[in-house]
Amino acid sequence: MEHHDLYIQIFTQYAEVVKKYGFNGNITIHPPNLDDHKDVDKVTQALLNTNQLLKRLGTEAESNNWNMVIGVENQPMPKINNYDIDTLGYDINHFDIMLKGTNKHIQITLDSGHRLLAEDFSASEIVEWCQKNDKYLTNFYFHQNDGINLEITEKGKSCDVHDVAIPGGVHGYKMYLGRAILENIPLNLEVNFKNYSQEQILEYVSFLRKDIDFVFEEINHDLDANLEDDKEIKQ
Repeated sequence: MEHHDLYIQIFTQYAEVVKKYGFNGNITIHPPNLDDHKDVDKVTQALLNTNQLLKRLGTEAESNNWNMVIGVENQPMPKINNYDIDTLGYDINHFDIMLKGTNKHIQITLDSGHRLLAEDFSASEIVEWCQKNDKYLTNFYFHQNDGINLEITEKGKSCDVHDVAIPGGVHGYKMYLGRAILENIPLNLEVNFKNYSQEQILEYVSFLRKDIDFVFEEINHDLDANLEDDKEIKQ
């Protein structure tokens, strides 16, 4: 709680930079880090503290006309990274507490790779939660992994590898593209650039652009077909 004033100063500076340079004020933050996720009281208190901060940030944004939306990002389950401290936000109940009573400046960022590392926490569950709580997805962080693999963690490595997302598999690639198009959600490519050459990244972006165009055309075709069906029914 003693750090909240500093956070307000930081976001005030963000707001000034956004206004001065005409940047997009779409900012993503993580839930709090915690060393012991089995301590229910500590978890609850951390989430409540975060709720106080988010409500205060939303109030500051509203009263000062900040051109800013802050997305709180879903996270992997603890210990998949072999860190001494892990981030909350891998359980939908965490968002119930963190975002309770927050205004329109506080929304959700959906990380497509992280949801593969959180058991019993699907992308559709986040979407349904938003609908029930008058929130929306303000950002997609777009990458994939092979899910939780204990053999990897036992070797001291992370399952959150941030590979490029491709069609097929368990990622839900096409679903993300479709929702990004329909709801005008920014698609942020968040991959480990150490694993790819510049040429590979450029090739992937070109591939992704073509797929976005293809899904866009497919969606438009389906919408046109539905409109024609509606006309026939009315006639």
